[in-house]
Amino acid sequence: MRIIKIIKWSIRILVATSMFLAISLFLLICTPTGSKLLIKVSQSLIPSSVHLTVDYLSGTLLTGIHANITYSQPKTTAPDAIQFKAVHTQIKIDLLPLLSGNIRLSQLQAQSITITTEPQTKKITTKTKLNRSNPNNSQFNDIFIPKIFINHFLIQALTFKGQQLKNISGNAYLHASNNTINTSVQIHGTYHSQTFYLSLSGYGPSQQFNSQLTFISHQDTMRRLTLIATGQGNLSQNYQFKLTGQALQNTPIKGNARFNLTKKTWQTQLSITKLNLAQFNSRYSSQMNIRLTGDGNQQTGQLKFHLDGTLFKENVFALSNLSYNPHTINFNIQAHNGNNKIMLTGTPKQATLDINLKQIDHILPDSTGQVNIHGNLSLKKISLIGNIDHLILNAPEIYPILNNFRIKQAHFNLDQNNISNTVTASLFVKNLILFKLPIKSINSQFKLKSKHFLLLTRLQTKKLQLDQQAKGQLTEKNIINITLNKFIIENLEKNSAINKDTKLSLVKPVIIKFNLKQPILLTASPFILKNRNRSQGLSLELIQSNTDNIYTIQAKLEKFPLNLINLVTLNKLQLTGSLSGMLNLKLNQATRKLIHINTTLSSSAGEIKAINPASQRIKTVHFQPLSLIIQGDQNNLTAQLNWALGQADYINAQIYLDHYKNLAGHVNYSLKAVNILGFIPNINIQNPKLTGTLKLSGQITSPRIIGSTTLIADLYLPSTGVELKQTKMTLTADGSSHIAIQAQATTEGNQGHLSLHGNIDVTHLQPQATFIIQGSNVQLVDLPYATLYADPNITIAYGKRLIITGNLAMQQGRIQIDQVPQSTTLPTDIKIKGQTQNQSLPINTDITLTLNKSIHINGYGLNTQIEGQLNIISQPNQLTRAHGNLKLLDGTYRLLGQSLNITQGQLIFSGNAIQNPGLNINIERQITPSNPADEAITAGVKVTGNLNKPALTPYSTPTLSKADILSYLLFGTPVPQTSSGNAAILAQLVTSSSLFNTGTGGIVQDIKKTFGLSELSIQSNTSTTQTATSEEESNLDSLRSSTSLVLGKYLAPDLYISYSVGFLGQQIASVRYRLNQNWSINTEAGTTSAVDLFYNIEKD
Repeated sequence: MRIIKIIKWSIRILVATSMFLAISLFLLICTPTGSKLLIKVSQSLIPSSVHLTVDYLSGTLLTGIHANITYSQPKTTAPDAIQFKAVHTQIKIDLLPLLSGNIRLSQLQAQSITITTEPQTKKITTKTKLNRSNPNNSQFNDIFIPKIFINHFLIQALTFKGQQLKNISGNAYLHASNNTINTSVQIHGTYHSQTFYLSLSGYGPSQQFNSQLTFISHQDTMRRLTLIATGQGNLSQNYQFKLTGQALQNTPIKGNARFNLTKKTWQTQLSITKLNLAQFNSRYSSQMNIRLTGDGNQQTGQLKFHLDGTLFKENVFALSNLSYNPHTINFNIQAHNGNNKIMLTGTPKQATLDINLKQIDHILPDSTGQVNIHGNLSLKKISLIGNIDHLILNAPEIYPILNNFRIKQAHFNLDQNNISNTVTASLFVKNLILFKLPIKSINSQFKLKSKHFLLLTRLQTKKLQLDQQAKGQLTEKNIINITLNKFIIENLEKNSAINKDTKLSLVKPVIIKFNLKQPILLTASPFILKNRNRSQGLSLELIQSNTDNIYTIQAKLEKFPLNLINLVTLNKLQLTGSLSGMLNLKLNQATRKLIHINTTLSSSAGEIKAINPASQRIKTVHFQPLSLIIQGDQNNLTAQLNWALGQADYINAQIYLDHYKNLAGHVNYSLKAVNILGFIPNINIQNPKLTGTLKLSGQITSPRIIGSTTLIADLYLPSTGVELKQTKMTLTADGSSHIAIQAQATTEGNQGHLSLHGNIDVTHLQPQATFIIQGSNVQLVDLPYATLYADPNITIAYGKRLIITGNLAMQQGRIQIDQVPQSTTLPTDIKIKGQTQNQSLPINTDITLTLNKSIHINGYGLNTQIEGQLNIISQPNQLTRAHGNLKLLDGTYRLLGQSLNITQGQLIFSGNAIQNPGLNINIERQITPSNPADEAITAGVKVTGNLNKPALTPYSTPTLSKADILSYLLFGTPVPQTSSGNAAILAQLVTSSSLFNTGTGGIVQDIKKTFGLSELSIQSNTSTTQTATSEEESNLDSLRSSTSLVLGKYLAPDLYISYSVGFLGQQIASVRYRLNQNWSINTEAGTTSAVDLFYNIEKD
């Protein structure tokens, strides 16, 4: 025992002595005398110039490095100066995972890095000597910090948790001497497509040090972020920062922070006011205020976050409290938005999570559904349960996968026990739409125990089923060994003759090794899928070289059936035939560069069928075998395609890339017999001939295309009924950034001519185009209910928005308005649950529409010609407006068998909505007396106001009462000479609701509001038939027998009563009661009685 104690004390003394020597050496070096001594020793031992190359370094945080470093002693008279330079240094660094992510610093280059030491020759003044009474100051004066200057450093890529910063460049300078610090750093870089600038500078003694930090980030004006932080104070006592800035377009940011280094306390606050996310994206209207406050010391402290405002016109509120003490950290996070709630409370050792989202549209526009997640989080156990119901997400601006992402129903749970080292997880999804691909169900289970895991997954579409089973083990060195035992792709259409043999399964298990630390794929055995008779399939194999991180990928297709595509498409595309080929690819994983590629691909003969879901029209293209060959190395790449589609149809292409930059090649195609353009929806293309020759040159980032392509065909547009004969369209490229386009066509037996010319600018990320459409006597519509001819002169500009300007002169035509198909539409502010709201392209129009008197309108008793001119203007998210007048010429209106003349007709558009023009119309009737001596009578109605609220004023010559005017208009006789039935109708029309002074819409709304009615309307039953001797009597009898006044009211949300009274006195009372969502009962009592039971079915 005594010997053991002696050994222990010896070790302790040795450690203490070593630490003392290390500290002494460090302090010696940090003194001017020590640094001089170190410099002299270094100069005597190190040669004047050294070139060092490091290829690989392992066992530290630097897992991969390649650097060329040059050290030299400068030729200077100062003997105590040394200089270190790293010229054109390239370093690749992979750091260990940090905050559940990886940091990768790729290709660091520096023009020069200079570290220079200088002797301190300045004498210490009296003031400085007095300051030496402070041990901190004396130590600072004695410690020597050299000058460090990094000139123009460049980091090509910095990756953290999958997010990448690119092209980071800047300069840095640091120097401190005589209690004065001088530093400056400027950095530029890009994040995604957003650039940023960071500047940090500081100057002054430690007792009064000033600093400033500037950060500017912007992609465009909408996303600009500017932050400026200024600091001032004593680095050893008190220091404070003041923060100002601006987010998005005009949202101010203010804040400050104070640090007491003596008392070791801190205090901070930050505010962002009137934050409107619509500046980031127009779909996210909001008005929010954010405040952050906090204070504390070494022992205790708290940080509070508060957010309030509106999001999509709904109140939003969020509160977060975080406090700490020597024992634990407590947090309480809450957020509310309408019926959406998120809560996370507890400590790092024990926390509770609740997410209850009932109104997704209050968070993401054009989205619906419910999400519920509940969980308990602790150091010993984690359990989470979640449910998703009828979820529809339309937010591609956040992530492309969220474009029309749908889940009808989903359930998942997670249980993790850190004591027993077990994890159990399950996921069930029903009716999922991902990237427009419908998936019927997904059922997946995961189990982990003692680093051994099992994963089972089944995925089903309407026609396809995929089964997968894998097991594995996690080793102590973060290596995962995975064995894929089962992988089956099976056709579910058992009765399909085409796909009857489509079942591919693994020939043997696949063994995979994966490194989580890097992460990289280490090894994998061949992945081989075959059908039952081994005649079809694919194989994939990864071969790793023993040195230099070289990977070889070999893939092979053996008569792989193209009809597998039919199993995943929405019945719009069907393929037959097969593909065969091989791929040999060699990559350098370290440099991420291609070393060698050799690919051959060929197909059998087959056909392509496209089905239009609306018309069920099928287009079929038969094709002959194709051949594709790709060959290349680390410098060059060659690709050649030969595809015979028919006897005289082909596509031939050859492309060559020199150093993957310079482009050369050609593309030739001729499609005459094959109507491959028949797949274009809503256009019937007949007898097409598409030919073209293109020559490629330039660079891959800015290619030059020289050549032309021509389409000759007859086009039929079913929506308008117009057939464009002998259509010829030519696109010409001359090697510049613009592609010229010209087209011409004829209509209606070569009577009308249409032409188009313009250009397409492909230099922008989103192509821009300008087209001019001109024509003479062009038939725009040729349908049973309408025929229109016009002379267009329209200019169309396409870019971020669509701008349409020009003139459209309507020359002749007819419109039978009572035969126009009535499509049921909803107002634009009503959205159907579950229906995707497509984001349309913003459209601006400024078109002058001219109509001459050859435009004839007929229907619903109206027979007139129309002429005039309108200037139609529309802008996104605004009503379409118009300026101008339209006149009704030689018009008549037939009412109850009487022909009334339109002596004056004018629709006035004065900048208001085009759907609501002003009215100035006179409708009158001339009555010739039977006695020539009597005066002729003119009875009429003047219609003014607007279309939504017309005002009717009677007039006559000579002056008559309202009843007589209406009687003359409808029956041609005054009231005393009208039959009793007609007189009753006249009395009701004249006395009810001030017919000639208020629009019918206003009358109905006033009565409903006065009596609290849910419904007030006049209904007509057209099924009632009467026998009469004249057309007028027939119309009057029909009016009297089939017209009734209906009043209705909801007494409760599910109980509705109504009462109707007809002009002939018939009365009906009804009661309707909704039992539940689908069932309702309806009873009626009148001349007859009935009871009806209804069942309602709703389909998404």
